[in-house]
Amino acid sequence: MVTWLRPYLVALFLAMVLAGGWLGFSEWQALRKINNIMSDGQAVTALIEGAQSVERKSLLSYAVDLAWRDKTGKLFRAKQVSISTAFADQIISNGQLVVPTVAIRYLHGSNEQIDTVATADADRQRGRARTIGYFGAVIALIGVIGAIVFGFNWVRRFGQGRAV
Repeated sequence: MVTWLRPYLVALFLAMVLAGGWLGFSEWQALRKINNIMSDGQAVTALIEGAQSVERKSLLSYAVDLAWRDKTGKLFRAKQVSISTAFADQIISNGQLVVPTVAIRYLHGSNEQIDTVATADADRQRGRARTIGYFGAVIALIGVIGAIVFGFNWVRRFGQGRAV
C-alpha cells in the first residue's frame, strides 16, 4: 500500500466517526422525541390544512400542515409535520388530499414549539429513526476500527523513523 495515503485514510475514518456519531445521535434524539410524544402527548383529531412534498438534498419527504383545538377550545397549528412516504400515499391520491383529518398526539416543546406525530404513522417513523440510527452507529464503528488500524500502523511507522 502506498504509505503517503495512510494519513488521509486516518482522516477519512475520523470523519466517518464524527458523521456516523452525529447521525446516530440525532436519530436517537428523534426516536426519543417520538416516544415522548406518544407516551405523554395529548390525543386529538386534527384537520389537515395542506400537504406538500419536501425535497432536501435529492431526498423526497412529505409534510402536512395541521390545525386542531384542545379541550379548552384553543386553536393550535403545526406547520410541516413530517410524515412517511407510506402514510402520504394513504392520505394523498393523484396530488389530491383524500383524507381531511388525522389522529395525532401533540406535546408542548421548548420555546412555545408544538411537537406533533400522526398516530397512524408513529411506528413507521420509529422504524425509520432506528434504521438510520443503526446505520450511523455502524458507520461510526467502522470509522473507529479503521482509524485505529491505519492510525496505529501510521504512528508506529512514524515512530520507527520511517516518516509517512
